Amino acid sequence: MPTLPPKLVPLARLGNPDHAGNRSYVDDLGLDEGDVDALVELAKRWIEVAHDANVAATDAMWAPLHACHALAELDAVIVVPTMLAMLDPLGPTDDDWTCEHFMAVCRRLGTAVLPVLVPYVLDAKNGQHSRTQAMLELAALAKRHPTTRPTVVAALAELVERMDPNTRELNGFTVGALAWLTAVEHAALIGRAFARGVVDHDTSGGWPYVRRELGLGQRRD
Repeated sequence: MPTLPPKLVPLARLGNPDHAGNRSYVDDLGLDEGDVDALVELAKRWIEVAHDANVAATDAMWAPLHACHALAELDAVIVVPTMLAMLDPLGPTDDDWTCEHFMAVCRRLGTAVLPVLVPYVLDAKNGQHSRTQAMLELAALAKRHPTTRPTVVAALAELVERMDPNTRELNGFTVGALAWLTAVEHAALIGRAFARGVVDHDTSGGWPYVRRELGLGQRRD
């Protein structure tokens, strides 16, 4: 890994960041807003790491993910688009690390991610994998912060209205998310999407399952 600014060198010694969400980078390392630009540049290096479970991990390889968590602790929302930009290129590597830490970073930022994730999800120019992860995080946000539910449900409903047959996986997860949020007010819209044949049944659970989740049919335990 290229040379780090002296203040960020300790990030290359912290090892696996599985519990990074509970760490205080500000207290432990004295990081502040003046370090945001350097942290963003370090976070971007995650895409250069060997994303292969068969490659022996080193403490230094985890430094970019620690940088992401440090940015979240500093309330630097720029970390969200920074991580989203890496999700599609890393998709073929089946990199669960990025998705897991993306979710953890969003949890740490709270409702501040809402105005970033909504337009990202609705922009068809973005890749299906990254849009799916952003959409799933929006749904999780609505569960954690009920005041965001109207905005999230409206965005997901708009996504259903715009469904592209070429994004069946995203379509399925979106319908599943609306069912999870019990968005019964959009049942007719969801039903029309299934009728058009643009919803992946594996990721959504299928129309009978969605109807039950929305409270429109008998549940099966």
